Amino acid sequence: MIVTLDDLPSVRERHSSQKLVLTSGTFDLLHVGHLDYLESVKKYGDIVVVLLSGDNRVKARKGQERPIIPDNDRARILDSLRVVDYVFIDPSRLSPDEADAVHSEILKRLHLIIM
Repeated sequence: MIVTLDDLPSVRERHSSQKLVLTSGTFDLLHVGHLDYLESVKKYGDIVVVLLSGDNRVKARKGQERPIIPDNDRARILDSLRVVDYVFIDPSRLSPDEADAVHSEILKRLHLIIM
């Protein structure tokens, strides 16, 4: 299911007794290595949540020609995979400070703790 940042508390509530696993990436031009990675992530918990890098972040990191596939389409492709339970597009832009703040908020809304 494709969700927004505001949907994350209800995701946590819906799966309160399950272990959520958060992973992130660009997932542009999805290939078997991506599938292997996502399947390995599933081994760490019950519910896989993918934080998909938005188009602006990808351009900033990989250049103006990227991503090849727009973020909404990449989200739909990831959402179609059996191993992925939730996908949401990273709403942060280019600044690392902004990304850190958004990522902290994501962890808070999912009630995840990094150790």
